[in-house]
Amino acid sequence: MKIWQSQHVFDHPWEMISQAAWRKYPNPNNANIVAIDVLDRRLSLEGGLTTDRLFTTKFAFPKWISPFIPLSEFCYSTERSTVNPAARSMVLEARNLSLGSVITVEERLEYTPHPADSTKTLLTQQAIITVNGLPLVGRIETAMASTIAANANKGRQAMEWVVTTITAEAAELSRAFESLTTMA
Repeated sequence: MKIWQSQHVFDHPWEMISQAAWRKYPNPNNANIVAIDVLDRRLSLEGGLTTDRLFTTKFAFPKWISPFIPLSEFCYSTERSTVNPAARSMVLEARNLSLGSVITVEERLEYTPHPADSTKTLLTQQAIITVNGLPLVGRIETAMASTIAANANKGRQAMEWVVTTITAEAAELSRAFESLTTMA
């Protein structure tokens, strides 16, 4: 088992980052996600929102792994996100479905306001990689942890891209509204 952990601070408030997390895919930094399907969505009595989604991914495994595991064109994973607006917390927990009998990746991302500066958002991210019944377990787990680390950096860039997109859309809507009100 290999555990990978990271923290990152976004220079945007939690409300913006939690909104951006919903729109993270597709993005120009990660073409691997080919489809996202919402399986279930429910509100709690306290106002929290839980969403279950299915991700379809084209994941590029290193060539040296292919003799050890049966690879298909697409990989599938599930994600459960829980948003608690009162606590200003968003937690995403993902787990692979494909290859689950030999490789398990459990990932957890938590977005909360930065404890020292509420105008920023703290991302705490963890992935637990477990390989069973394969040779070169340590090498496979290390390679997967390296891939997760690289993808985490791409994910942070994607979040910044989404924030820029949301900001531009809001400005455009504001301009459109202004032009409508001046016409009236």
